[in-house]
Amino acid sequence: MPALQSFLSRNPFWKSLDISWKEGIAASVMQSLADDYSIPLALFLGAGPVEIGLLVAIPSLASSVIQLWTPKVVDLLGSRLRFLVRSTAGQAICLLPIALLPCLNGTWRITAFIVFVTLFRILGSLISTVWGSLTSDYLPAEERGHYFGWRTRIIGIAGILGTIWGGVLLFSYRGILQAAGFVILVAVAAIARFLSSAIMSRMQDLPGG
Repeated sequence: MPALQSFLSRNPFWKSLDISWKEGIAASVMQSLADDYSIPLALFLGAGPVEIGLLVAIPSLASSVIQLWTPKVVDLLGSRLRFLVRSTAGQAICLLPIALLPCLNGTWRITAFIVFVTLFRILGSLISTVWGSLTSDYLPAEERGHYFGWRTRIIGIAGILGTIWGGVLLFSYRGILQAAGFVILVAVAAIARFLSSAIMSRMQDLPGG
């Protein structure tokens, strides 16, 4: 950590870089809970093999195609940071109805789940591209590998801990309380994303794209 602080202190955007890795911890916890447990939740909602296939295929295809419109979306908002803050909050909002699905009944739940997961993944794909663009502009080319490598290690640990916690939670709520376990898990993921959005809003915006 002292070496990193020394490295950051030499950068004029060190505050944003310091904020970025802290935001990444909350984002990684959210991602581990939302992604690693999406198929178990789909199975709990009654998804069969076809629905699981659609859950995997549709969000992946949609998030890949939407990449073509990333510059236009950012141009509409006029700011990469504004886009990031609103999109991360949008991801959190997508998780809220998903958290309610285990408490409801009906075969329509899996369709709704696929729709919300698709919206969630589309936003995630756009966020990843724009975040990489903005954060790279904080760093000279020769220092990007050092910073991103360090940040990836930190958020990777957070993601693993999030996955472990989610597994322990669902195991603890197995049986008749399993629905409650999924509600808590997705709700925590939404809270983590709201937190990462709030932290990210403190970063410095830069012109360009």
